[in-house]
Amino acid sequence: MVSALPILPRSRSGRPKPDNRRPAADAADHARSADCPPLPIRPAAMSAGMARLGVPGLVLGAVLIGFAAIIVRLVEVGPTAAAFWRLAVAVPVLWLARAAQPKQGAPPDRAAIGLMLIAGIAFALDLALWHRAIHLTSVANATLMSNLSPVFIALTL
Repeated sequence: MVSALPILPRSRSGRPKPDNRRPAADAADHARSADCPPLPIRPAAMSAGMARLGVPGLVLGAVLIGFAAIIVRLVEVGPTAAAFWRLAVAVPVLWLARAAQPKQGAPPDRAAIGLMLIAGIAFALDLALWHRAIHLTSVANATLMSNLSPVFIALTL
């Protein structure tokens, strides 16, 4: 197994010597070092007011996601239809958000588009099965089992 930690030179007592390399003082100094990627810089178009909306937006999103299972249980349509409409309503919003961003780099190639389609189909299937579980069992049980799926995957590997 390879360690990701740097190996520091040891003193005569066997303890590691302190790392005396000077940390980057600012973004320009950081960018000059050859082994460091550039620091992300806030776009000039982002105002201070928009920056202040980040944390409240994050909290609002977490609350809405927390209520998603309850809303799915209360709607009048079936679980698969609820999953479809959750994704269908999100598509125009995501397209508008993507259109507002500046174009960066080359468009994705066929292989990348294929992987995106596979990921999208897997997510839609996951969402449909989770919605079905919400209707077959309790909201808490379905959500717990859905959120524990990475643990189950790790235990089976």
